[in-house]
Amino acid sequence: MQARWALEDLALEPIVRANTGPEKPSVSSVKATATLHQPKLGETREQSCAVCLEDFVAGGDKLRMMPCSHFFHQTCIFKWLYVSLHCPICRFVMPSQDASSVGSASACTARSAAL
Repeated sequence: MQARWALEDLALEPIVRANTGPEKPSVSSVKATATLHQPKLGETREQSCAVCLEDFVAGGDKLRMMPCSHFFHQTCIFKWLYVSLHCPICRFVMPSQDASSVGSASACTARSAAL
């Protein structure tokens, strides 16, 4: 897993560097990210992580569930949420550092149905 992240870190570096200027984009709040549900392998709807495209395996990386009920490897979704405040699958909006509330899961479902 470390080798994969080394390559992906290089790919994300220009994005992260661009986002560290005086006008930082809204990133998901640390509190909201830290409180994401940690499901067990059998609780997931998905078979694989949509960020790294690797399957979820027993005894593998910890998993996290977004408020919109999509599942990801913990490392993958934390890195994703560092540069974007949207779910990589349905674009559900996590709260920014400036916002204090999380969007509703029903809004996520409505957006997904519209697509």
